[in-house]
Amino acid sequence: MSIMIGHASSDERGKYNGGQAGDQNGKEVCIRDWYNRPWNKVVRPKSAYVAADMVRAMRDACYNDNIGYDQYQRTSLYTQAKETGWDLGSITVPCETDCSALIAVCVNAAGVAVSKDIYTGNMVKAMEATGQFEVLTASKYLTSDAYLMAGDTLVYEGHHTAMALQYGAKASYRQGWNYDYYGWFYSLAGGRDYLKSCWQVINHHKYYFNPDGYALKGWQVIGSKDYYFEPRAGHPLECAMYVAPEGEQYIGKF
Repeated sequence: MSIMIGHASSDERGKYNGGQAGDQNGKEVCIRDWYNRPWNKVVRPKSAYVAADMVRAMRDACYNDNIGYDQYQRTSLYTQAKETGWDLGSITVPCETDCSALIAVCVNAAGVAVSKDIYTGNMVKAMEATGQFEVLTASKYLTSDAYLMAGDTLVYEGHHTAMALQYGAKASYRQGWNYDYYGWFYSLAGGRDYLKSCWQVINHHKYYFNPDGYALKGWQVIGSKDYYFEPRAGHPLECAMYVAPEGEQYIGKF
């Protein structure tokens, strides 16, 4: 089974310009299974937090029907994204993008500045120049999804680009926090291991990881007790939670 990727493909008529603003059929900006375009470069975020913000932005764009495809109006998404503080899920004005302009918006949403005008012919150099990305060219990254990490940007220079939203079956997780389409998870030593079905104290904060390995957030019932996992103000992890057992709102550090 392939991993999910997000991309901008074509307008509601299968063309590249001239359609109606916004996603008219749910397929203009969408999530689909990985495929071999082919790709000739993969641009990987060095930071787990940059990768996470890029994945969140892409996911939000794909589910927001106000964001459609048109090469002639490709930077109108950038304009609307700035208006909402890079919260793509909050965009309410119909706007347009194309594959590379969408990646530019996702990179800016992650706090890394790149031009809204990058395109498939120069985006690899532009992203690498920020110092926040590495460029991968080994065939194992280009011809299969097995070694991809969530947040990887797939590029067929001069033609198309897309973003990986999950980890491939052979990809090594970063030691520490990792993020994919479904949420945050934690690997103590890297490799393919991650915490599951357990409590864990990390940097003086306590977390609970469900059977799939994702850190819980909000109100949860664990062992017949109510817990509230509260986001830590100013922390990049949306699941960096304090634990409030049995209805208490806040009990401090562990």
